[in-house]
Amino acid sequence: MKQKHKNFGMWLAVLTVGCLLLGISPAAAAPNLLTFNKIYISDVWENGFVVSWTTDEATSGHVDWGTTIGSWTTTSDPVGSTTTHYVTIGGLSPNTPYYFQVRSGTETDNNEGSYYSITTGVLPPGIPEAGKTVYGYVYDAGSNPVPNAIVYLQIQDNGSGGSAGNSQWVSVRTNASGAWLYSLGNIRVAANNAYFVATDGVDNLRLVVQGGSYGCVGETGNLRIETLPTSYPTQYNTTLDATVTAVKLNKLASASGGGFAGFGALALGLCVVVGLVLSQPRKK
Repeated sequence: MKQKHKNFGMWLAVLTVGCLLLGISPAAAAPNLLTFNKIYISDVWENGFVVSWTTDEATSGHVDWGTTIGSWTTTSDPVGSTTTHYVTIGGLSPNTPYYFQVRSGTETDNNEGSYYSITTGVLPPGIPEAGKTVYGYVYDAGSNPVPNAIVYLQIQDNGSGGSAGNSQWVSVRTNASGAWLYSLGNIRVAANNAYFVATDGVDNLRLVVQGGSYGCVGETGNLRIETLPTSYPTQYNTTLDATVTAVKLNKLASASGGGFAGFGALALGLCVVVGLVLSQPRKK
């Protein structure tokens, strides 16, 4: 029995020394990675665009962007710690491709090394149609207002003779009271080179509402599609369904991502093997 205790103590000592030499600890071998939801790109104009996403934990949000990969300008979410991240990129050139990656906390989503990209539009002819305001409030499952929720809007042609197909996606963030407001006259066609011509009372309005840790409505399953109103302003309230839609990000670009976890697990395994071998009693 004493020999077993002696071997066990030796195993612990070798395991600890081996792990320290490799620069890891058992806790560091499997870090608690942040969970990202898919990246939304909306409000693509001739001079800017919006990037938004959700995470399973409240943290910061940043977008690194530029015309050349690696030569980045960083724009941050003005809300410092939240599960819904909303970053507006402005001051851009028309009809120009831009690349970007997103960061929350210390982790980075660079689209698995391919990076995200958009091409800015051009200034449409004419002027936006005024007075087509829609607004509403976002509530959680307990009827409490949800601040910083993101409301995405898209007009869908229903055979009315106006613009064909679906419009671009636009978005707006709720304020501290869970309220939002948007003018549909600003929405453009998907190609971003003309204003979308819609017929009130005929065409449809699709809404997707992301509340981060509070849930989501209209992304999948029962879509939230309403017929455009015949008079404005019109109110659209939303109660989130408490289904959190963040999904695990497979590859991370930062040092705290998947590569580190894989190295930590391998090194920890080597420590265990070495410890077991050296802890065996020697034959006399």
